[in-house]
Amino acid sequence: MGQVRMSEAFQGYYKTIIPPEEWEAFEARSKERLPFTFNLNLPTPKLEAKFLEHLAAFLQVNALEADFAPLAWRGGREAWKYSGSFYKLSKGFPELNRFLVGATTSGTIYRQEEVSMVPVAFLGVLGSDRVLDMCAAPGSKTRQILRAFRDEQSVISSGFVIANDAVMKRCNLLSSIHHPCLLVTNYEAQYFPHSFPLKTDKKPNTENPEPKKEGKDILTVNYDKILCDVPCSADGTMRKLGTSFLSDWDGSLSVKCHHKQVKILEKGIELLKAEGRIVYSTCSLNPVENEAVIAEVLRKHPEAQLVDVSTQFPELKRAQGLSSWGVASEGKILTSFSQVGDQSTKENDEKITPTMFPPTKKEIQKMNLQRCIRLYPHHQNTGGFFLAVLTKLPKYKVKGIIPPPEQEPPPPTDPKI
Repeated sequence: MGQVRMSEAFQGYYKTIIPPEEWEAFEARSKERLPFTFNLNLPTPKLEAKFLEHLAAFLQVNALEADFAPLAWRGGREAWKYSGSFYKLSKGFPELNRFLVGATTSGTIYRQEEVSMVPVAFLGVLGSDRVLDMCAAPGSKTRQILRAFRDEQSVISSGFVIANDAVMKRCNLLSSIHHPCLLVTNYEAQYFPHSFPLKTDKKPNTENPEPKKEGKDILTVNYDKILCDVPCSADGTMRKLGTSFLSDWDGSLSVKCHHKQVKILEKGIELLKAEGRIVYSTCSLNPVENEAVIAEVLRKHPEAQLVDVSTQFPELKRAQGLSSWGVASEGKILTSFSQVGDQSTKENDEKITPTMFPPTKKEIQKMNLQRCIRLYPHHQNTGGFFLAVLTKLPKYKVKGIIPPPEQEPPPPTDPKI
């Protein structure tokens, strides 16, 4: 990995986001290689214990016991972290490296960034849950979700997981995950269907067709848990992508992502059961893709509410969500929509809109944006990440009228499953 080069625009903008006393630590850590982290992927605790015995033997031979440890905030032994980089591991400890590469190839473990593990941890999946992973590829979070479906007596659970992705080639990656409770689908996340037509072996009566009835030929599904890990500008992944990734950063990609992110989260709220849980996440640190998206969805959907998870995973270092920010545009930081210039020559997805700016003081009091979570590289030697945990209130608890869902294309007669 080459040296991370941050553009002047990136530094100028994020100095308004990162607390001043933390900037040097943030900048220094962002230029380092990521630690090597992985999850165990075995069906039973007995097999996990056997693998960990072999791992412990390799660590002892190489005097690395102090450098390899389970992630403390996870509270178990299923996720591990090596304080050095994978590059250092592969060059300095070839036998241990071969062991871990073999374990990865066999599916015994899978590599996953530490911050990427956080959204599923806060989702709190149970084996009986109906779970939707809206933007699932390449599948590390899906694998993490499926761990909750493991049972010591049986690998079969009463719940299920739908792993969806908009790109068919990426769905092929998801289909390599073999689990009886997993279904892979191929939809644009913002148009994911609420109902599915049921196939039947009965030949249709073409002369006197029966009208379709809800519950007979149509299956409507609401989900207990939804992961909404949306496409984003990925500017929090500087430690992984490195080199010149941020050298031409200007904030425009965050503007392009914003509206699609809002639509995907809105669809997730629609598909969620009352009192269910949805986690919205990005690997961006830009509030235009994060707090601004949450604020707009809360504004439009009074049935949605941010959950206070400040006492969950106390060993996970985090920063609160923001209630004030600017929008980066053409080398400037705009603090209100009134400062936006002529946009007549821009495409619709390139235009800055009022939804990208902070909510009003009155809205801030209601929204509780401080309940959002920001994970910075210097807090616990990770990449940058954002997440927010939301729930859906029952209708009788909602003040005002719940807006109807937006019109969407009808589901296909033969869903792409």
